Amino acid sequence: MLVGHAALAARDGDHARAAAILGGAEAIRGFAHDLSFDHRRVAAAARAALGPGEFSRCRERGRGMSRDAVLALTFGRT
Repeated sequence: MLVGHAALAARDGDHARAAAILGGAEAIRGFAHDLSFDHRRVAAAARAALGPGEFSRCRERGRGMSRDAVLALTFGRT
């Protein structure tokens, strides 16, 4: 579900948010799993838009978030 929301953020041009949601999804699952087609596609789009360094920073920011913070970022709650 979170990867789908990351895809929507990327589609809307918010690649930093997409990368953070992907990182948050990894944190919630407890491991990095980018084997799904959608995860790889969204990560590639965000990485291409942001560059590898900024993509990694945004993804790590998501990985460091609590579950509630990831959900708030995903669903636009503050």
